[in-house]
Amino acid sequence: MKNFVATNNSSLGAIQNCLADLKHRYGGSELFVLVEENKAEAYGKILEGCKIISYRQGSLFSSGGMYRFYRELRAHEFEQFTVIKEKEKKYDTKYDILFYLSGARCKLLYNAVDRNIYEKSGADKLLKIIVSRLWIAFWLIFFLHYILPVYLLALPGYLFRGKIVTALRFLRKNVLELAGYLAQDLSVFKEHIFLDLLLQLEFLRTAYESPVLPGRENIKNILVLKPEHIGDMVLFLPFLRELRKNFPGAKITLLACPWNVKVVENCPYVDEIIIYYTNNAVFNRGRKRADYCLKRIFLLVKLALKGYDLCLDPGGWAETFKIACITGAGRKIAVNYNRFPRLFNYTLVEPKAEQNDILRNFLLLGPLGLKENFDTGLEFAVPALELQKAKIFLEKNGFKGGRLLGFYAGSSSPARMWPKENFIELADALGEYELILFDSPGGGGPVKEIAGKLKKKPIVTPESLSLEEFAALVSYCKVFVAEGGGLFHIATARGVSSIGLFGAEDVLRWGNYSANNKGISKMFPCSPCRKNHCIRNLCMEAIKVEEVLQAVKCALE
Repeated sequence: MKNFVATNNSSLGAIQNCLADLKHRYGGSELFVLVEENKAEAYGKILEGCKIISYRQGSLFSSGGMYRFYRELRAHEFEQFTVIKEKEKKYDTKYDILFYLSGARCKLLYNAVDRNIYEKSGADKLLKIIVSRLWIAFWLIFFLHYILPVYLLALPGYLFRGKIVTALRFLRKNVLELAGYLAQDLSVFKEHIFLDLLLQLEFLRTAYESPVLPGRENIKNILVLKPEHIGDMVLFLPFLRELRKNFPGAKITLLACPWNVKVVENCPYVDEIIIYYTNNAVFNRGRKRADYCLKRIFLLVKLALKGYDLCLDPGGWAETFKIACITGAGRKIAVNYNRFPRLFNYTLVEPKAEQNDILRNFLLLGPLGLKENFDTGLEFAVPALELQKAKIFLEKNGFKGGRLLGFYAGSSSPARMWPKENFIELADALGEYELILFDSPGGGGPVKEIAGKLKKKPIVTPESLSLEEFAALVSYCKVFVAEGGGLFHIATARGVSSIGLFGAEDVLRWGNYSANNKGISKMFPCSPCRKNHCIRNLCMEAIKVEEVLQAVKCALE
């Protein structure tokens, strides 16, 4: 019996559990596992006894790529088709379509949360698939009535400028591939069809705009998009410093979010900070608000009227692509992370896999003729009054000098958490030093539980600690240990020897970028996944106490 397992980008732990349960229930079956092409070799070494079927990232989102892939699956003559469903992953209709076209006789759903296998009938969701495909086809036909006039209007402009090849490439990439939507989930269609609408408008606008891009001396109004997290913004400050240095007379506007604006409230390198409200889970980590949609509409209208000469997008997100298109900036430069591969009228820069986030940000300056001698030093200013308050707090809690070690075990994402038992063992092994445990914002983390089980009573910070208060307190630490995140980067910026524990996050990108920090990571084939939840947190469990203890002792020396 041949069983095809569609992983749905699940974690290694969930895949291992699924394969073990399938082997137990269907003994003697031949297992084929679907993984991304760049991870096929790594998975092949770990998943012994299984055959790997790989696909190139993005190929399943095009009509031609899916057709070729379906033909390959059909040739295997699978009898069973299994889809893994994890907590964070929605069940994608794409896998139902894959099941029907693969020719498999039986469909199974493996729920990685309760570790049960559910057998589905052949007609399961078939009606929903047919209705959704008809719905998508209707909107595609409607959309074509919009696209074709746009293309006909734009064609004379490109022909007059001698850019007909550019127009034909755009037609091939962004019109002929629309059929790929028929094999996608309805939610994906709703998201990407709006992006395609913006692409067509950008294509038409570019056909008749001036072909001469503004030189550096003519750039007077700059918009920088950074709606990400606290740590990302801390590592972005060196870029803003260099931008101000090279454009001293320009007005620099930074688009930030409510959760990262505290990092740049007093930043001397920007003239204006605009708060961007979004319910996008990539950025807000569950901070949903009913009024965000209305606020965003007013904000986008405001940005469209600003008349920006240059828009810089270090994230390359679909969300920031929308913002950049609506602003109509004369020049747009973005880091290309291939999240949306059909961007048009952008200057895209490609980061290297081993580049840290600071160096990736500086790539945006390359197309402007600035390519070297950048100052990569971090900074996080703390008022003298806050430092004095921190000193008083430590003295009131019994700190009379000596070596103070800081610990933070309150990551907002369970997938990024190191076992609390490991923190207890580590802190007890360093009991000869003074210890301070930083509580997570709002409390609710394991800090109080850890503090209650330590042999030596530590200092525990209040739950309502602000970023400035944290930065002031951590400045008195000799070493700071935390799950890689915003506080790890702030401690590094304050000159503290910092040890970061990386699992779901990319240690190459966010660790080991400074002489006074060290990122520890145990890479698995599914790493880095950037998930908030994980069925089996293998990557964090693999980081041993002895390894972290040795790193702390080296930092103390």
